[in-house]
Amino acid sequence: MEEIVRYKRDVWGEEVILGVSWDLLYVIFMAVVVLLIAHAIVMAALAKKNLDRPTDGGRRIIRHESIDRWFHWLMAVSILVLICTGVAPILGLRIAWLNIHWISGLILTFLI
Repeated sequence: MEEIVRYKRDVWGEEVILGVSWDLLYVIFMAVVVLLIAHAIVMAALAKKNLDRPTDGGRRIIRHESIDRWFHWLMAVSILVLICTGVAPILGLRIAWLNIHWISGLILTFLI
């Protein structure tokens, strides 16, 4: 296993951080899985089991406006595109990722 943090020398000869080792990717993956499981357990414990079930005869309640749904899904798609285009070159996939990455980052910045 490599070093956890990789360094390089910049043009002035100072040591700067180049990045984190990709050998720790499995640790991040497992941490996400553990957090998702913990979240599911907590939400299941907090959920009320005896809620009245909705019927066809009742009025429809809008939980989120359409603009909120668009905002959420555009953010989700731009983040997923950023993740995929950021990891693709490291995995050895040869795609024209840079323009896609920048556009997705600008979209996310605009949305935020």
